[in-house]
Amino acid sequence: GHMYEHPFQTARVFFAERGYDVIRFNFYGDEKDSRRIVDCTVALHAKDLACLLQHFAPLYQSLYVAGHSYGGLTILIANAPQIAAAGLWHGTFVPFAEATSWTVPWIYNKEIDEYMIEWPPITRVVGKKFYEEMRTFTTDRMVRWAKNFAKPVQVVAAGAFNDNMPYQKKLFDCLASGKKEFTPISGASHG
Repeated sequence: GHMYEHPFQTARVFFAERGYDVIRFNFYGDEKDSRRIVDCTVALHAKDLACLLQHFAPLYQSLYVAGHSYGGLTILIANAPQIAAAGLWHGTFVPFAEATSWTVPWIYNKEIDEYMIEWPPITRVVGKKFYEEMRTFTTDRMVRWAKNFAKPVQVVAAGAFNDNMPYQKKLFDCLASGKKEFTPISGASHG
């Protein structure tokens, strides 16, 4: 995804109208000088997020973060001290190393030496580093990341993804925060 997609634009307007500054950024992009998705890992995204929060912390009394999909997992891994609260918007919490039923096809393309992933209606090229990292995400590691996250948090779950709902509930249950909210949105899709 990118910061110009409709949900992120809508959220920007919503919060700005209520007096919040909104900082949106891309972990990768199509611009000439941008990092490419094939060079990304979630661990690298977590380091980027931590740097961004460290940069803006002196300018704001509180910093709130929201992450969609892998962005939710990025927040858990970064677990930056500057985070006042978080929203995990259908955050990834699938132990890919162990998943048998909820996986999308990862296809190695020898010609480009990268992986392709089928996310209908598109096929996306992802890097080998990302694929290899995903295969290390066990239940134990993911639970540890959630249990170490003690800040106030809202888990927003897309109701149209029934196969993923148990993972969203497990994420919610594992979060260490004493102040947390689970919000399923009936009929909502991942994006």
